[in-house]
Amino acid sequence: MTIYVPNVGEKEMLKEILLSEAIVLGLYKNQVLPDGNTTIDTLQEMPTGGGRAYAQKPLSNAVVEDGSLVADKWRVTTDAYGKAEGQYSNAAVEWTFNETDAGDQNTVYGFFGYSWVLPFTNGAKEIKVGDTVKGATSGATGIVTEVNVQSGSWAGGDAAGALNIMTKTGTWQNGENILLSGEVGTINNTPTAGGTGYAVGDLLEITPAGGGSGALAIVTGVSAGAVTSLHLATGGRGYATGSGLATTALTGAGSGCTVEITALASAAYAVTNTGATGDAHRKLKFVEPLSEGYLIDTAGQKITYVPKITLSTAA
Repeated sequence: MTIYVPNVGEKEMLKEILLSEAIVLGLYKNQVLPDGNTTIDTLQEMPTGGGRAYAQKPLSNAVVEDGSLVADKWRVTTDAYGKAEGQYSNAAVEWTFNETDAGDQNTVYGFFGYSWVLPFTNGAKEIKVGDTVKGATSGATGIVTEVNVQSGSWAGGDAAGALNIMTKTGTWQNGENILLSGEVGTINNTPTAGGTGYAVGDLLEITPAGGGSGALAIVTGVSAGAVTSLHLATGGRGYATGSGLATTALTGAGSGCTVEITALASAAYAVTNTGATGDAHRKLKFVEPLSEGYLIDTAGQKITYVPKITLSTAA
């Protein structure tokens, strides 16, 4: 069966891919003829660390349609052949090598791009796009760009599948609990300052200067407009424990109430299922070889690259 995808459909397909999978760019130093059997382990990446300037280049998953190229975003258009095309940013990605890189005497043979995937099982609390997840044991983190539930359900406590993540930090471990980073677990039900103008039932968001959003508390007691007691309703994300934290009234006219976050949440949303590799998996997205190898033997040498992805289904 042949399926025809119209041009506008191609653009939407490519947009969805770029929004859901944040790509990380790298350079490889072995001669590879890419084909359908090429994997991330096939490629030997240029060495990092130890004073070297070379490092991978993470790209954002932000997208604009048509118009001018914008810094750090993908622009999705239709090219002259009717194919959906995505080009990244209004400036090329650039690597500048230093003396340590040059001392390695490596030859760059091409570019590669991959995205991070974190398999999970035992999903009991729904994880959503935009959440920052954290490994309870490892402390590794990542921002969720797509949630793929392949079996089970959150309601049933047995959801299993994979999370696409970006801006990964640390090294995930197999079988560790996945938490929502900075979710408030408990607050002191007595405020650190009662403020003025409140009424029972007012809804407050905890808004500390240090960051965090979405943690909501309900006023359960007042005296002459000052809050005397409150109850945590939702835990939000991005918080740290602390006292005297500001709140913003979402309902009512009160102001000045401050609270204490006594603990962050520790209940697992799911459990990692990364297998023998331990860490989140790298999903190879593309390999683009250079027409000929480029020897890095002098400090100050540069390589530039314009990330561009084109779908190939249009006639």
